[in-house]
Amino acid sequence: MEADLVGGLTVGGAIETFLNGHASLYVGVIFVLFVLYVPNGLLGTVRDRLGGTVAKRLPDYLDRYRRD
Repeated sequence: MEADLVGGLTVGGAIETFLNGHASLYVGVIFVLFVLYVPNGLLGTVRDRLGGTVAKRLPDYLDRYRRD
């Protein structure tokens, strides 16, 4: 069962129409945006936000959000 959007277009059909064989172009654009706006990479950005190496700081950071 697929959800209808506007005019009988389904979600799957909308995604197929959007990609239309250009998926590699969109992945390339996302890659370029990451290079420009996340120069340290994903792990470097997480490390900067946590304030140290991820392996040492992540357990303490996650302990704040664990339910007892």
